[in-house]
Amino acid sequence: MLRSLAAAAAALVVLLPGTPAWAHNSLVDSSPAANAHLSASPKQVTLRFLQRLSPAGTVIVLADAARRRVPTSAPAVAGATGAVTIARKLASGAYTVAYRVASRDGHVVRGWYGFTVA
Repeated sequence: MLRSLAAAAAALVVLLPGTPAWAHNSLVDSSPAANAHLSASPKQVTLRFLQRLSPAGTVIVLADAARRRVPTSAPAVAGATGAVTIARKLASGAYTVAYRVASRDGHVVRGWYGFTVA
């Protein structure tokens, strides 16, 4: 009896799909990419995450090497992707993208990465 109960429990663990709500959201792709060296100024910053984003909880900030905020549009959110349009051509130098996004389940993810325009 105990052996069949253990086998049934093991089968349930293997056969039941993972629950997405247990996994935390995270950044899976970005454009410009982290540590990219660009020969031209990008027109926008796009971030793609594992899970859908809450539009009200999405903040994406672009800053130059002196930590001055670069003017961008408000974040546009479509599913798991958030993007901002850069208001002006970027001069050569280092830039930092910082983000704070809230998933539909309320989990907040923060992070940052850099890229360079040469």
